Amino acid sequence: MIRPVPLHGDMKAASRLDIQGAFRFGKPLFSWVRRAAAAGLRDSLDFAFPRSCLICGEGFGEGRWLCPACWRRVLESAEPAMHRDAEDFPYLAGEQYFDGLAACWEFNPDLEQIIHRIKYSGMEKLGRHLGGLAGRIFREAEISVARPDAVVPVPLHPVRRRERGYNQSERIAEGFAGIYGLPVRGDLIDRRRATKTQTGLTGEERQVNVSGAFRVRRPEAVRGLSLLVVDDVVTTGATLNACARALKEAGAGSVTGFALARPVLRKAGGPE
Repeated sequence: MIRPVPLHGDMKAASRLDIQGAFRFGKPLFSWVRRAAAAGLRDSLDFAFPRSCLICGEGFGEGRWLCPACWRRVLESAEPAMHRDAEDFPYLAGEQYFDGLAACWEFNPDLEQIIHRIKYSGMEKLGRHLGGLAGRIFREAEISVARPDAVVPVPLHPVRRRERGYNQSERIAEGFAGIYGLPVRGDLIDRRRATKTQTGLTGEERQVNVSGAFRVRRPEAVRGLSLLVVDDVVTTGATLNACARALKEAGAGSVTGFALARPVLRKAGGPE
């Protein structure tokens, strides 16, 4: 026997009508769930399934995405920093086109789990929330991030964006930019060819993979601007550098990178 899922207010009435209609016309329940998700109502599934922390897996009645203990650990592990020294990028061969990199965390298992969910589990709101959290951490730490004219998310190729339904870097950029009151300009740069995932590639292979992959749509729109380019994770810096190169060659005045996380730094041999 299928028991009704307890909902609240208008959502309760609307959901009851939808479910009743689905059964009346012989449509299975999964089709209603699919339509709800397509309509941007993924959060309604919180009512149907017990909430559990994305990191520890423990159920909790309050909070969002993570339990209070795991949120506390994420906050305490933050190490906001601005990296400008070329020695911080020993694994980036050739000319460095970005003027600096801001990162909020060193990559750790907690961030790996969260970012994986943001990218592959449809958790757009979590991406925006984490971007905003990083922005607040930077502001409270009083770390100087040169105020840019606009925030530019690293673009996805159109095919991958259609598959995923959104660009996770754009959601992170929206959260970060909102803290500083900056515009997000996802219309300035395109990924003009599909690249294979950077995961598992060496530093040199990563640079070859993204070389020439980005194109500025209208050079006159970026000329002289100071831009902050946002990605979820920076490992070798190859993707960020390719974006920065395209923007600089189109006339941008300066390009600084921002990522939620970057690898543990060491001075030789590549990232930890």
